[in-house]
Amino acid sequence: LALFEDLQQGIVHFVPSEKFVKELGGRVRTVTMSEFELCDWWAPEFREFLVYFDSWEDLKRKVDSTKYAVMSIKVRAGGAAHRAEMLNRWQQLFDELSAQL
Repeated sequence: LALFEDLQQGIVHFVPSEKFVKELGGRVRTVTMSEFELCDWWAPEFREFLVYFDSWEDLKRKVDSTKYAVMSIKVRAGGAAHRAEMLNRWQQLFDELSAQL
């Protein structure tokens, strides 16, 4: 839930790319693509609202070059859109259940 709450607040997150996670985690075990697909941090619908980095050097560059105010507005808008979509889905479900009673 942290990601969804943070999107609502416009908090900018830096997330290691799948490639970098595999490099780091590969020393312990293999990370499969399906594991990434199950995690919100790498879900396609949130990619534009997160800043991904491929190395520690890349993280430093992105921390230094990210336009936080602009990114925060983008993240907040994405969070609002996600919230509206989820509320709509819940409302549809409740409407369908009510119709069956």
